Parts: sequence; structure tokens; C-alpha cells
Amino acid sequence: MVAIIAILAAIAAPNFLEAQTRSKVSRVKADMRSIATGMESYFVDYNCYPLPRYGQVGACYTLTTPVAYLSSVAMKDPFVVYSNLDASNAFPGWDTYGYNSFSKKWSDFLNGGWSPPIDPATGQPWYQEGVSIRSLGPDRIFDIADLWPFYYNHPTVPPPSLETFHTHWMDLLYDPTNGTKSRGDILRVVGNLQCPQTAN
Repeated sequence: MVAIIAILAAIAAPNFLEAQTRSKVSRVKADMRSIATGMESYFVDYNCYPLPRYGQVGACYTLTTPVAYLSSVAMKDPFVVYSNLDASNAFPGWDTYGYNSFSKKWSDFLNGGWSPPIDPATGQPWYQEGVSIRSLGPDRIFDIADLWPFYYNHPTVPPPSLETFHTHWMDLLYDPTNGTKSRGDILRVVGNLQCPQTAN
């Protein structure tokens, strides 16, 4: 009898943990859908996406005030690992979803905080309005470089040498077909940027 109970427990425990992971992934995708809708509404009013303060959605206060495009930007990434050390040394929104804007307006404002690729055809910086929203995913590791979705969208310019491996998107985007603990981040892109896999 004890052996039967042990066998059933051995079967049930992994399934329970898998269900928890699937639930968190579903929550992330729902949150990202809400954030993307808020950002698109913001874009309609201001013709640009919000300033990417600290690279986190939780620091995009312009999405909640003076107009409430979102009721709150404090949607925490369920895959962020929390600790007292993190909280005491944190910047605003550190435990929320990651966020990057590739707007020319914010590139100028941030004094070249990021640099777009140079288009070989024109010799000019290549901009494409859009944003990326990301979650660490079940492996809880940051896998995607900030500029990766931007370089992915340029037809000919390779990424900087430090980001060469970021062209291998299959290793960077979460895919549950390899098991719910697969590596890779959950990513959603908004605007003109395209991505091979988004959080639909």
C-alpha cells in the first residue's frame, strides 16, 4: 500500500509543478497583451512609445498618469527571483517585465543610450518604431539582449560582435514544446518590429 502511494506521489508531483509553470506562462502572456494594448493607445495619442526608463515596464509611469492607459504598471514578472538584497538595491520597477523602445525620439533624448544600426544602402542610422516586452521565462535567466529584436528586423545589418549569438532566436525565445522548463525568454513586440515568435 505504501509503495502504491509513493508511486502515485512520484507521478503527481511533477505534473503539479508543470501545471504551475504553465499557469505562470499564461499569466505572463495575458499581462503582455494588456501592456501592449496600453502602449498602442499611448502611441495613438503621442506618436511615440513611452520612454524606456530603467528598461522596465514598472517604471513607465506615463502609462498610468495623467491618462490611464493601464490601471497599473506594477505587474510583476512571476519568473523573477526575489530576495531582500534585490529589493534593497533595486531601481523602480525592477521586478516587473523588461521593456525597450526603439524610437528615434528616445534615442536622441537619451544621448545615444542605444545606437541603431547604419543602413548600408543610405549610410544613415536605421530606425523602426517599436517596443519589446519580455519576461525571464521559466529558466529565470535573461536570455535576450535589449537590441536583439531591433537587429532581427534589419534585412542586412549584422548585430554587434557581442550580440552575434542573438541571431539564433530559437535558443532565445521560450518554447514549451521542449518542456515547460525550456530556456528562453517570453517576448512580445509592438509596433513595426516583427518577431518570429510573440506572446499571442
